[in-house]
Amino acid sequence: MIDALDRSLESFLRRVVPLETSQVDVVFGAPDKDWSAQRARPAVGMFLHSIAPAPSRAAAGVRTIRTGTEIERARDLPIMALRYLITVWVADASDEHRLLGQVLRSLALHNSLPERDREPELRDLGGNITLSLIGEAERTVFEMWTALGVSPRAAIDLTVYMPAGAPSVSETAEPPKRLELGTSDQNEPGRRSSRGWLAGRIDPANAGRRIVGRRGSATVEESGYFAVEGDSIDELRLASDDNPDGDPVVPYTPNPEDSDGHRPGDG
Repeated sequence: MIDALDRSLESFLRRVVPLETSQVDVVFGAPDKDWSAQRARPAVGMFLHSIAPAPSRAAAGVRTIRTGTEIERARDLPIMALRYLITVWVADASDEHRLLGQVLRSLALHNSLPERDREPELRDLGGNITLSLIGEAERTVFEMWTALGVSPRAAIDLTVYMPAGAPSVSETAEPPKRLELGTSDQNEPGRRSSRGWLAGRIDPANAGRRIVGRRGSATVEESGYFAVEGDSIDELRLASDDNPDGDPVVPYTPNPEDSDGHRPGDG
Protein backbone atom coordinates (compact mmCIF):
# COMPACT_ATOMS: atom_id res chain seq x y z
CA MET A 1 0.00 0.00 0.00
CA ILE A 2 2.84 2.43 0.79
CA ASP A 3 4.42 1.79 -2.59
CA ALA A 4 1.03 2.61 -4.15
CA LEU A 5 1.03 5.91 -2.24
CA ASP A 6 4.53 6.66 -3.56
CA ARG A 7 3.39 6.10 -7.14
CA SER A 8 0.23 8.15 -6.56
CA LEU A 9 2.17 11.09 -5.15
CA GLU A 10 4.58 10.98 -8.07
CA SER A 11 1.67 10.95 -10.53
CA PHE A 12 0.08 13.87 -8.71
CA LEU A 13 3.23 16.02 -8.69
CA ARG A 14 4.12 15.22 -12.29
CA ARG A 15 0.65 16.36 -13.33
CA VAL A 16 0.17 19.52 -11.22
CA VAL A 17 3.68 21.06 -10.94
CA PRO A 18 4.28 19.79 -13.70
CA LEU A 19 7.36 17.53 -13.70
CA GLU A 20 8.17 16.17 -17.14
CA THR A 21 9.34 12.54 -17.05
CA SER A 22 12.02 13.28 -19.64
CA GLN A 23 13.43 16.24 -17.67
CA VAL A 24 13.00 15.62 -13.91
CA ASP A 25 13.47 12.44 -11.85
CA VAL A 26 11.33 11.65 -8.80
CA VAL A 27 13.20 9.48 -6.30
CA PHE A 28 12.13 8.02 -2.95
CA GLY A 29 15.37 6.86 -1.31
CA ALA A 30 17.03 8.50 1.69
CA PRO A 31 19.25 11.40 0.54
CA ASP A 32 22.94 11.24 1.32
CA LYS A 33 26.02 13.34 0.66
CA ASP A 34 26.58 11.74 -2.75
CA TRP A 35 23.11 12.43 -4.13
CA SER A 36 24.10 15.53 -6.09
CA ALA A 37 26.94 13.70 -7.82
CA GLN A 38 24.65 10.77 -8.68
CA ARG A 39 22.01 12.89 -10.41
CA ALA A 40 22.40 13.26 -14.19
CA ARG A 41 19.43 15.66 -14.30
CA PRO A 42 17.25 17.59 -11.82
CA ALA A 43 15.51 15.44 -9.23
CA VAL A 44 12.74 15.79 -6.67
CA GLY A 45 13.45 13.64 -3.62
CA MET A 46 10.56 12.31 -1.55
CA PHE A 47 12.01 10.56 1.50
CA LEU A 48 9.41 8.78 3.65
CA HIS A 49 10.93 9.06 7.13
CA SER A 50 8.04 8.48 9.55
CA ILE A 51 4.89 6.33 9.78
CA ALA A 52 2.81 6.62 12.96
CA PRO A 53 -0.80 6.78 14.15
CA ALA A 54 -2.18 10.30 13.77
CA PRO A 55 -3.23 11.57 17.23
CA SER A 56 -4.99 14.57 15.67
CA ARG A 57 -7.26 12.42 13.49
CA ALA A 58 -10.35 10.31 14.21
CA ALA A 59 -9.80 6.94 15.87
CA ALA A 60 -10.79 3.66 14.30
CA GLY A 61 -14.32 2.39 14.84
CA VAL A 62 -16.90 -0.18 13.84
CA ARG A 63 -19.77 0.43 11.43
CA THR A 64 -22.76 -1.77 10.73
CA ILE A 65 -23.53 -1.95 7.00
CA ARG A 66 -26.73 -3.37 5.53
CA THR A 67 -26.69 -4.37 1.86
CA GLY A 68 -30.07 -5.73 0.85
CA THR A 69 -30.88 -8.50 3.32
CA GLU A 70 -27.27 -8.96 4.45
CA ILE A 71 -25.71 -7.25 7.47
CA GLU A 72 -21.95 -6.78 7.75
CA ARG A 73 -19.69 -5.17 10.30
CA ALA A 74 -16.84 -3.01 9.01
CA ARG A 75 -13.92 -2.20 11.30
CA ASP A 76 -12.17 0.97 10.17
CA LEU A 77 -8.41 0.87 10.62
CA PRO A 78 -6.50 3.71 12.33
CA ILE A 79 -5.60 6.89 10.46
CA MET A 80 -1.84 7.03 9.92
CA ALA A 81 0.43 10.03 9.44
CA LEU A 82 3.12 9.41 6.80
CA ARG A 83 5.78 12.13 6.70
CA TYR A 84 7.77 12.85 3.54
CA LEU A 85 10.84 15.09 3.37
CA ILE A 86 10.68 16.71 -0.09
CA THR A 87 13.88 18.14 -1.55
CA VAL A 88 15.05 19.37 -4.94
CA TRP A 89 18.47 18.44 -6.29
CA VAL A 90 19.75 20.83 -8.96
CA ALA A 91 23.27 22.12 -9.50
CA ASP A 92 22.22 25.79 -9.51
CA ALA A 93 20.71 27.12 -6.25
CA SER A 94 18.31 29.52 -8.01
CA ASP A 95 16.93 26.69 -10.17
CA GLU A 96 16.62 24.53 -7.05
CA HIS A 97 14.58 27.17 -5.23
CA ARG A 98 12.41 27.85 -8.27
CA LEU A 99 11.45 24.17 -8.63
CA LEU A 100 11.00 23.74 -4.87
CA GLY A 101 8.66 26.75 -4.89
CA GLN A 102 6.57 25.22 -7.67
CA VAL A 103 6.24 21.98 -5.70
CA LEU A 104 5.33 23.92 -2.54
CA ARG A 105 2.62 25.92 -4.33
CA SER A 106 1.12 22.79 -5.88
CA LEU A 107 0.91 21.10 -2.46
CA ALA A 108 -0.53 24.21 -0.80
CA LEU A 109 -3.35 24.34 -3.37
CA HIS A 110 -4.49 20.77 -2.65
CA ASN A 111 -5.68 19.46 0.72
CA SER A 112 -6.21 15.91 -0.51
CA LEU A 113 -4.80 13.49 -3.06
CA PRO A 114 -7.14 13.63 -6.08
CA GLU A 115 -8.94 10.43 -7.06
CA ARG A 116 -7.53 10.60 -10.59
CA ASP A 117 -3.97 10.23 -9.26
CA ARG A 118 -4.63 7.34 -6.86
CA GLU A 119 -3.42 3.85 -7.60
CA PRO A 120 -6.17 1.15 -7.57
CA GLU A 121 -4.98 -0.12 -4.15
CA LEU A 122 -5.86 3.25 -2.60
CA ARG A 123 -9.37 3.58 -4.01
CA ASP A 124 -10.90 1.09 -1.55
CA LEU A 125 -9.70 2.91 1.57
CA GLY A 126 -12.71 5.20 1.78
CA GLY A 127 -12.58 8.87 2.71
CA ASN A 128 -9.93 11.38 1.74
CA ILE A 129 -6.21 10.90 1.61
CA THR A 130 -5.26 14.22 3.14
CA LEU A 131 -2.17 16.29 2.32
CA SER A 132 -0.90 18.67 5.02
CA LEU A 133 2.05 21.04 5.25
CA ILE A 134 1.44 21.41 9.00
CA GLY A 135 1.48 17.76 10.08
CA GLU A 136 2.19 16.38 13.53
CA ALA A 137 4.55 17.84 16.14
CA GLU A 138 7.66 15.66 15.90
CA ARG A 139 11.35 16.07 15.21
CA THR A 140 12.39 19.14 13.20
CA VAL A 141 13.71 18.97 9.64
CA PHE A 142 17.11 20.16 10.90
CA GLU A 143 17.29 17.12 13.21
CA MET A 144 16.46 14.96 10.20
CA TRP A 145 19.48 16.25 8.25
CA THR A 146 21.70 15.64 11.26
CA ALA A 147 20.48 12.03 11.49
CA LEU A 148 21.15 11.51 7.77
CA GLY A 149 24.64 13.00 8.00
CA VAL A 150 23.88 15.52 5.23
CA SER A 151 24.36 19.28 5.25
CA PRO A 152 20.99 21.03 5.82
CA ARG A 153 19.17 22.25 2.71
CA ALA A 154 15.77 23.73 1.92
CA ALA A 155 13.02 21.09 2.18
CA ILE A 156 9.25 20.67 2.44
CA ASP A 157 7.84 18.55 5.27
CA LEU A 158 4.69 16.91 3.85
CA THR A 159 2.34 14.78 5.98
CA VAL A 160 -0.09 12.41 4.28
CA TYR A 161 -3.03 11.15 6.34
CA MET A 162 -4.73 7.93 5.29
CA PRO A 163 -6.18 4.74 6.83
CA ALA A 164 -3.78 1.89 7.57
CA GLY A 165 -5.78 -0.20 5.11
CA ALA A 166 -9.23 -0.92 3.72
CA PRO A 167 -11.94 -1.63 6.33
CA SER A 168 -12.03 -5.20 7.64
CA VAL A 169 -15.52 -6.54 6.82
CA SER A 170 -17.18 -9.51 8.51
CA GLU A 171 -20.71 -10.90 8.58
CA THR A 172 -22.83 -10.22 11.63
CA ALA A 173 -26.21 -11.22 12.97
CA GLU A 174 -29.37 -9.14 12.89
CA PRO A 175 -29.64 -6.60 15.75
CA PRO A 176 -31.60 -7.98 18.74
CA LYS A 177 -35.35 -7.32 18.84
CA ARG A 178 -35.66 -7.76 22.60
CA LEU A 179 -33.27 -6.80 25.38
CA GLU A 180 -33.65 -7.82 29.02
CA LEU A 181 -31.72 -6.75 32.11
CA GLY A 182 -32.08 -8.70 35.35
CA THR A 183 -30.78 -7.85 38.83
CA SER A 184 -30.80 -9.77 42.09
CA ASP A 185 -29.68 -9.30 45.71
CA GLN A 186 -26.77 -11.62 46.60
CA ASN A 187 -27.79 -11.59 50.26
CA GLU A 188 -31.45 -12.29 49.50
CA PRO A 189 -31.64 -14.34 46.27
CA GLY A 190 -35.41 -14.12 46.31
CA ARG A 191 -35.22 -10.39 45.73
CA ARG A 192 -34.82 -9.92 42.01
CA SER A 193 -36.17 -7.70 39.27
CA SER A 194 -35.96 -7.48 35.52
CA ARG A 195 -36.62 -4.90 32.85
CA GLY A 196 -37.04 -5.47 29.15
CA TRP A 197 -36.74 -3.34 26.04
CA LEU A 198 -38.15 -3.84 22.57
CA ALA A 199 -35.77 -2.82 19.79
CA GLY A 200 -36.32 -2.41 16.09
CA ARG A 201 -36.08 -0.18 13.09
CA ILE A 202 -38.59 1.82 11.12
CA ASP A 203 -38.30 4.08 8.10
CA PRO A 204 -35.55 6.68 8.89
CA ALA A 205 -37.92 9.33 7.51
CA ASN A 206 -39.62 9.09 10.93
CA ALA A 207 -36.49 10.19 12.81
CA GLY A 208 -37.37 12.36 15.82
CA ARG A 209 -40.88 10.94 16.25
CA ARG A 210 -41.85 8.95 19.34
CA ILE A 211 -42.33 5.21 19.68
CA VAL A 212 -44.93 4.70 22.42
CA GLY A 213 -45.49 1.47 24.34
CA ARG A 214 -47.36 0.36 27.46
CA ARG A 215 -44.39 1.12 29.74
CA GLY A 216 -42.71 4.07 28.12
CA SER A 217 -41.62 5.80 24.95
CA ALA A 218 -38.43 6.52 22.98
CA THR A 219 -37.27 8.80 20.19
CA VAL A 220 -36.53 7.30 16.77
CA GLU A 221 -32.84 7.81 15.83
CA GLU A 222 -31.76 9.27 12.50
CA SER A 223 -31.00 5.75 11.30
CA GLY A 224 -34.54 4.58 12.17
CA TYR A 225 -33.46 2.43 15.13
CA PHE A 226 -35.20 2.60 18.51
CA ALA A 227 -35.34 0.80 21.87
CA VAL A 228 -38.31 1.27 24.19
CA GLU A 229 -39.09 -0.32 27.53
CA GLY A 230 -41.65 -3.12 27.20
CA ASP A 231 -42.13 -6.84 26.62
CA SER A 232 -43.20 -9.10 23.78
CA ILE A 233 -46.94 -8.67 24.37
CA ASP A 234 -46.83 -4.87 24.13
CA GLU A 235 -48.11 -3.07 21.07
CA LEU A 236 -45.84 -0.29 19.89
CA ARG A 237 -47.21 2.74 18.09
CA LEU A 238 -45.60 5.61 16.20
CA ALA A 239 -46.99 8.86 17.61
CA SER A 240 -46.79 12.47 16.46
CA ASP A 241 -48.20 15.85 17.49
CA ASP A 242 -50.97 15.44 14.92
CA ASN A 243 -51.70 11.84 15.92
CA PRO A 244 -51.01 11.34 19.66
CA ASP A 245 -52.54 7.85 19.61
CA GLY A 246 -50.12 6.84 16.90
CA ASP A 247 -50.09 4.26 14.14
CA PRO A 248 -48.85 0.66 14.46
CA VAL A 249 -45.10 0.35 14.04
CA VAL A 250 -44.09 -1.04 10.64
CA PRO A 251 -40.60 -2.66 10.43
CA TYR A 252 -38.29 -1.05 7.90
CA THR A 253 -36.99 -3.05 4.94
CA PRO A 254 -34.15 -1.19 3.15
CA ASN A 255 -33.94 -1.09 -0.60
CA PRO A 256 -31.49 -3.87 -1.63
CA GLU A 257 -29.54 -1.34 -3.69
CA ASP A 258 -29.02 0.94 -0.67
CA SER A 259 -26.10 0.68 1.76
CA ASP A 260 -26.59 1.86 5.32
CA GLY A 261 -23.40 2.94 7.05
CA HIS A 262 -24.98 3.50 10.46
CA ARG A 263 -22.50 3.53 13.30
CA PRO A 264 -24.15 2.37 16.55
CA GLY A 265 -24.38 5.23 18.98
CA ASP A 266 -24.19 7.97 16.35
CA GLY A 267 -27.92 8.64 16.80
